[in-house]
Amino acid sequence: MLKSCLVALIIILWNINIFGRINENLGFGFNIGAQRLYGEGYIRPILDLGGESFLCYRFPDTRYGLITSLGMSWLKGWVKLPAVSKRKISTNLINLDLKGIIWFLPGKKFSPTAMIGIGIFNASHPLKKGMRYFDGAFIIGGGFDWHLHTKIAFNTMLDYRYTTGDLLDGYASGVTDGYLSGRIGFTYYFKSKIPTQTLDLVDSELIVDEQPSADEVGKSNQVQNLSDHSLQDFIALRSKLEELKELIAKKESQILEFKTLIESKKQYINELEQRGVAQPTPINLEQKFESSGNFAADYENALEKIYAREHDSAIAIFLNLLQSHPNHHLSSNCQYWIGEAYFAKGELKAAIDAFEQVLVYAESPKMDDALLMLGKCYFKMGDYANAKKLFRQLIDQHPESEYLDKADSFLEQM
Repeated sequence: MLKSCLVALIIILWNINIFGRINENLGFGFNIGAQRLYGEGYIRPILDLGGESFLCYRFPDTRYGLITSLGMSWLKGWVKLPAVSKRKISTNLINLDLKGIIWFLPGKKFSPTAMIGIGIFNASHPLKKGMRYFDGAFIIGGGFDWHLHTKIAFNTMLDYRYTTGDLLDGYASGVTDGYLSGRIGFTYYFKSKIPTQTLDLVDSELIVDEQPSADEVGKSNQVQNLSDHSLQDFIALRSKLEELKELIAKKESQILEFKTLIESKKQYINELEQRGVAQPTPINLEQKFESSGNFAADYENALEKIYAREHDSAIAIFLNLLQSHPNHHLSSNCQYWIGEAYFAKGELKAAIDAFEQVLVYAESPKMDDALLMLGKCYFKMGDYANAKKLFRQLIDQHPESEYLDKADSFLEQM
C-alpha cells in the first residue's frame, strides 16, 4: 500500500510539473494537535500529542485537490478489567496519508473543507516492547481554511481513522480499532488562492484621495456580502464542533458508569467471603441466554450476570465461550469467573476445580487471582495446609501482585 501511494503521488506531481503549473497550485504546511483512541470497551483513552507536515495540491479552476501528509502521533489509555490491576498502554505511530479534499467556498477568505482518503502507518505494539507493525486506515473528516493573507491560511482538521487491523490498543477481540484526530496549523500557497480585495487587510499605499467609482462601490458591496456569508459558515461549523464535544462528554459519562460498576465488585467480594461450603449443583449448558455471537459482548454480558448474582446464567455463558473460543486471550478469565460464581454459591469444591484450571494456562492475567481464591477456598474448608501452600506460592511467584497483603493476612490467621 505504501509503495502504491508513493507511486501515485510521484505520477501526479510529475504530470503537474510537465504542464508547468506546480507553483500555481501547490501549497505546503504543518499542523499540531491531539488524538483519542477508540478500541475495546474496557480501555479508557487519554488525549495525547501528534503532528504532521503535508503537501496540498488544488486542481486548476476547481474546488478539488489532493493532500499527502507525513506525521507522528502518540496514543495512550488505561486498561480497566474486573479483578485486574489498572494498566497503562501507550503506542506511537508514524503515518503516511493520501486524501482527497474539497473546498466548499474556493477563492473565499473562509472555506469549510471535507476530506476522504487512505493511509498506512507503522506503530509500536502497546503490550510487547520492541515490536512494531504496519497497518492501514480509512480516513474521513473535515475542517476549514481561514486565509490570513493571500498566500497564508490558518487551517483546522478533524478526522476519524478507521484501522484495518485490531492491534492499536494491544487487545485483539474482534472490535476494529481507530482514533479521532484533531489538528490546527498553517498552509502556505505559492500563488494567491483568494483575491486581495476579499481580505480584511488595508494597505496604506493603496489609499488615494479620489472618490470611489461605481465599479469600486459595487466591489465593496460584494466584499461585504462575502464577509457575511463566511460568518454564517463559521457559526454553523462552530455549532457542529459543539455537538461533537457533547458526544465526547456523553461517552466519558458512560465510561465513568462502567468504572463505578467495577468498584462495586469490592463490596460483592466481601459478601462472598461470608458464605460457607455447599455441594455443587449441575449447570445446564443449554441454559437460555441472548448471545450476540461476539466474544466481547457475551463476555460483558456474563460479567453483568455475576454482578447481578445470577451465577448459574453467568457460568453457562462462560462455559459456552470456552467451548466456542478455546484459544481466545481471555479464555483463562472465563475459567476464573466460573470459579468466582461457584465460590459465590458456596460450592467450594467446584470452585477449586475451576480455579485449578486457570493455573493450567501457560500465561494468564488471572494467575495470582486464582491462587488467592484457591487459598481462600481451602481456608474456608479448614484445610490450612493447602491454604498456606497456595498463599506462599502467590507471594513467591507474584511478588508484584496487588493481593500480597491479603495473602499475608490469611497466613497470620493460621
